Order: sequence, then structure tokens, then C-alpha cells
Amino acid sequence: MNFRGRDTRKGFGDYHYTSLVDAGVHVFRDEEICVGAKIGFDFPSVIAQTKISIVIISENFASSSWCLKELVHILECRRSRGQLVLPIYYKVKPLQLKYLTGRFRGAIDAHKRKMGEMVVNYWIEALREVTSVKGWKSEEFGHEGELVRSVVNEVMIALNGTKRIMSSIDNNEVPTKKPKAKEFTCSRKTMTSVMVSRLVWSFSAALCNQRLRSQLSQRIMLPANGAFVS
Repeated sequence: MNFRGRDTRKGFGDYHYTSLVDAGVHVFRDEEICVGAKIGFDFPSVIAQTKISIVIISENFASSSWCLKELVHILECRRSRGQLVLPIYYKVKPLQLKYLTGRFRGAIDAHKRKMGEMVVNYWIEALREVTSVKGWKSEEFGHEGELVRSVVNEVMIALNGTKRIMSSIDNNEVPTKKPKAKEFTCSRKTMTSVMVSRLVWSFSAALCNQRLRSQLSQRIMLPANGAFVS
């Protein structure tokens, strides 16, 4: 998980982390680094071995040079290794990253004064590139729990081997189910429909036969077994 600690560590980020762990997913975040170790020492290798990278982009995300370095490496792994990247726009909009507005502009300008444009330009490109990846916008969910469930579900689908193409963030396509599961669902619906139809027909036939027997009983005496006698 790549996130800005001051924005989400004790709230949304922690809720998201524990939800994934409870679902049986091994999640790595920077808190797992031993005290006294150099920050970032193991991150390149950890990111390279990761199947899925979740990037929580919040309003102060760009103020952290470490978050931006992580993002650059994550996107490199996406291009070279096919790593699945799941961005979450937490109380920010993708256009703020793409056009560097608001706090993102101020953070980038501050980095340029300290590190120069050459290094920061890589970070700018990473911020713009991640907006082309389909993700989640917190403003579209009524409750954070709904957002977390949606992301956890996507992670579980990916880990279980279901293929899904992640496209533009404006792509609202619903992920398709496995063909076999879809066929099985249709088959069950069809079987249920046929069974209901047969039950209705049988009931109607029995009701009709009962009425017929009632009418005939006025003219003909019927034995207990229902056979006709003259």
C-alpha cells in the first residue's frame, strides 16, 4: 500500500489495511520496517515482488517525496512486469493530479526548489500516468465501508486468477464474470422457470380433473379408487 501517512494512516488507510488482512491478503506497508533501519532500503525489491499495488492518493500525497518515489517504481513495475495497480482517489479528484492544481501544484513547486526540475519531472509524469489507470473516487461512495468492500472485492478477484483489463478511470464497465459461472447461472434460471411452469400445469390439470369428477359424480357413482362404473 502506498499512502500519505498524515492523511490516512490512522483512519481510512488503517481500515483498508485491516480489511485486506482479514480477507486473508498479505499486505505490506512501511510500518513493517524495523525501527532503526533505513527508510526505503527494501522497498524496490518489495514492490517488484508484489502482485498488486494499492495507491491511496490524498490531498497531501504529493508533499511526500517518498510517496512519489514509490509511485514511480510502482508504475515501472506495471509497465515491465504487468503488476496490477489500483489507485484510490481519497477526497481528491484525478484532474488535480493531471493538471497539478491546488495542493499538488504547491507540493511540486516546493520539490523543484529543493531537488531541481529533472528529478521532479519524473514525479509529475507518474502523477499524470496514474490517472489513466482505472480506480475509485471516494466522492462516489456514500460510506467509506462501501469503498473498502469494493476494493477488497477487486483484490480477491485478481488474486483468484480472474482476468480483468484496467482501463481509463472514466470507464464505467462492470467486470465480467467467468463464462462457466455465467452459463451455470443462466442454466439454473432456465431450470427454475421450467420447474415452476410444470408445477403450475400439474396443479391446473389436477384442479380441472377435480372439477370434472365433481360434475360427473352428480350423474355417475364413483368408487373410492376413482374408476368409472355404469
